[in-house]
Amino acid sequence: MEDMLFIYNEDFDSIRPALDRAFPLTDPRTGEEMKALDPCWENPIMKDVWAEILSALDQQLVTDPELRIFLNRFPCG
Repeated sequence: MEDMLFIYNEDFDSIRPALDRAFPLTDPRTGEEMKALDPCWENPIMKDVWAEILSALDQQLVTDPELRIFLNRFPCG
């Protein structure tokens, strides 16, 4: 069973730059190149790539306290 993360579109404003820097990626199931995040379909992103994205988010300068809380808890689980 795969672990999946669902993110609402408005939450992407804060994380999109870090996600965009991770592409292009290779789909681990099909071997196809993913040139960018697909807003309408699954985006299989490997755990090591997520670790890099989360590191970038952690280093992001944020003045809004609510956004900092969101980034610190993203992804929760």
